[in-house]
Amino acid sequence: MSKMMPRLSRRRLCPTCRSARTVPIIYGNPPTTLFEAEARGELRLGGCIRGPDDPKRACLDCGADWR
Repeated sequence: MSKMMPRLSRRRLCPTCRSARTVPIIYGNPPTTLFEAEARGELRLGGCIRGPDDPKRACLDCGADWR
């Protein structure tokens, strides 16, 4: 029985530059720990108010964001 290799999800690749260095965008009133995580490049803060068309991921290389 062969082991299956995990497949990289296409939606996690940046649609603009194809980088795999993408992070989730977190909305809401963030605690201090989320500011620290953003500084480490683990996520991006999207603000306190979220709309239905707001992006869900962001690229750390080119700055693009998308749903």
